Amino acid sequence: MQKILQNVLNNYLQAKTEAIKGHDLAKFIRQDAIQTIYDKAYIDPNRYYIKGSVGQGQWATGPWIAIMDPEITRTPQEGYYIVYLFTEDMKGVFLSLNQGWTYFHNKYEGDDALKNIAAVSRYWKKELYSALDDFDNIEIALRIKGSNHRLLQGYENGHILGLYYSANNIPPSSTLADDLRNILGVYRELKGKISNRSVTAVNDSILHDTQGL
Repeated sequence: MQKILQNVLNNYLQAKTEAIKGHDLAKFIRQDAIQTIYDKAYIDPNRYYIKGSVGQGQWATGPWIAIMDPEITRTPQEGYYIVYLFTEDMKGVFLSLNQGWTYFHNKYEGDDALKNIAAVSRYWKKELYSALDDFDNIEIALRIKGSNHRLLQGYENGHILGLYYSANNIPPSSTLADDLRNILGVYRELKGKISNRSVTAVNDSILHDTQGL
């Protein structure tokens, strides 16, 4: 798993200057990295769905690799999931319990989308107790200075808790696997608190109670 993160951090900026179609790094993130995570972190493919993305047709500003519970969501565009988010300058990567930004972007206008996804994040930061020893819930920074990239800002506001790995100090694979399995435990706690409600109903209830919407 260490080699996955190092490969992306070391090579993504150069790859963005080249054609995406058929690119080895794109294939690596979309296929090889996913299988390695399943194998090295002992992730049950019948329980979790993993997807990696570098963009469609052109390179994304930042790639991601998401681990999703299909009973919550099968797409990073909505719901709750775990995701490796690489910083725009490739100086590090966050392991993040996050939310689907596109859901908020489509439902609310302008800055209300950013405000509401952040409000839901703040709610879960207070509700999730299994994370206290292993993860922090401080804000994350994905954008380079001066960047107003809205998708990355959505990811920043959607972050609930996680860890940061510097490109200069990526932990060994055993540590990365332990971190992922531990944050999956937090994900399961969140799932239990959702119970049998839809994500839409949960978010609407949180925003109604916290902001009077």
